[in-house]
Amino acid sequence: MFRNFIRGLRNLLEGSRGRELAPTHVRRLERADDRLSGELTLIERLSQGDCILCVAGEVIPCRGVVVDGFPRGAPVRPGMMVVANYLIVRVEESPKAGRRPVPRAARAHR
Repeated sequence: MFRNFIRGLRNLLEGSRGRELAPTHVRRLERADDRLSGELTLIERLSQGDCILCVAGEVIPCRGVVVDGFPRGAPVRPGMMVVANYLIVRVEESPKAGRRPVPRAARAHR
């Protein structure tokens, strides 16, 4: 029974549903200290130094550093998921056009 559960979970993450978790849009902030100053933008339009807001349940789309949230100053990679509350991330490496990060949980089973 447990094996069937794991197999079903793996199929879910490897299938098309797992790829849908990768973001296409993010909330880019005008000011890093103001969570309400954001605008919705495509991840391809991000550039180095932009600050983005990622809330619980969202996947981080690019490499960066946490400037607000816990743990502050921690590096983040594409595909990491925000588990609780929110993070404000300063973009260090903008995502490549046409490539969407696959969540880490989905990559672990490939």
